[in-house]
Amino acid sequence: NNVTRAEFARILVAVMGQNDSASAYTPKGIFADVATNEWYAPFVEYAAQFGAINGYGNGNFVQR
Repeated sequence: NNVTRAEFARILVAVMGQNDSASAYTPKGIFADVATNEWYAPFVEYAAQFGAINGYGNGNFVQR
């Protein structure tokens, strides 16, 4: 199966060795299409803080 952008963010955080920090991170809603209560929100936002991932430039992360 294909890996989603959200799943990739989760994998990336694990590879960076930042699981605990990302899991404890409280999402702030930096992407319009990533609800702060989604399972992947802490991982997406945590990785975005370090420039490891980014959105599409229109305020979205998951969808264009």
